[in-house]
Amino acid sequence: MKELCREPDQARMGLIQSLLESRGIATRVLYAHENDTLGLQHLSPPRLDPTLVVLDEADYEAARDLLREHFVSDPDKAEEERSCPACGEINPGNFELCWSCGKALV
Repeated sequence: MKELCREPDQARMGLIQSLLESRGIATRVLYAHENDTLGLQHLSPPRLDPTLVVLDEADYEAARDLLREHFVSDPDKAEEERSCPACGEINPGNFELCWSCGKALV
């Protein structure tokens, strides 16, 4: 299992998951309470956005490529990749928000 992206908007998360599943890439959406393996939910852990994971790590690169293909509107600018200042994820040049963490790409 490998984390692919975090998305606070459940509708967008559903779109991303459906796109990947339609291409045969098995995924799962994890929520903060599912990641709490110590049973410390009563301590009010920080709010975490839902996280989409690819179940088979061998599918990870194909999943990233598929998301780029689907969400990039200008292929020429996509070649000008830039790193997210918040999480370090590489994004196509025409993105205004990081596809992984949702933070603004300055």
